[in-house]
Amino acid sequence: MAIIFLEFVPYFIAMLLPILFFIWYLRGFLGPYMKVRASRGGKILVKVHTVYSHYFCSGVIVDDFLVYNRKDKKEVRVSIKKATEPVVDDKTNKPTSVKPVFYRMLGVGCIDTDEKTGAIILPDYSVVSGFDPVMFENLNVRAATTPAVDGSDEAKHKKLVLIGLVVLLVAIIIVGILVFGVSSGVDELKTVCIPVSEAVI
Repeated sequence: MAIIFLEFVPYFIAMLLPILFFIWYLRGFLGPYMKVRASRGGKILVKVHTVYSHYFCSGVIVDDFLVYNRKDKKEVRVSIKKATEPVVDDKTNKPTSVKPVFYRMLGVGCIDTDEKTGAIILPDYSVVSGFDPVMFENLNVRAATTPAVDGSDEAKHKKLVLIGLVVLLVAIIIVGILVFGVSSGVDELKTVCIPVSEAVI
């Protein structure tokens, strides 16, 4: 058994070294590519351009937004609505074509973004839209977690006060029944019982 294991180790190392080399050489392309390829169209490959280089990650399209996680694991939402608007002809004022935002690379859909400005980069390297995705995400989170200002708090407060008054009224009725029930029971006991002093005489 040890001889077979010793024969297997060199072959395993010979197969593993090229794979590790390609993972290093492709700068993290293989992992996101395999995720996108395995999703069968559910995800899209995002090429994020930084100041000095670029890296790849997988993302999804949700309600005209491209959602992906950056290298620092922070979720980014980039609007693609402006990038996918049709091009309008100046003479006829009719839409003629749609800007090519998405493109195919090795059998999967791809899109390019700029990490610093949060812009969508077209395949001809013209920028379509730009805003700070981190600030936009912070604004989304803050808007989702702030309390409503439309008066629903006042309505909840009025409902709680009304429920409290109903509970208090029911408690007063129960206490009244118990008090008057006990006092009427005591009156009945007084009439039924013969006083001891009268019974002896």
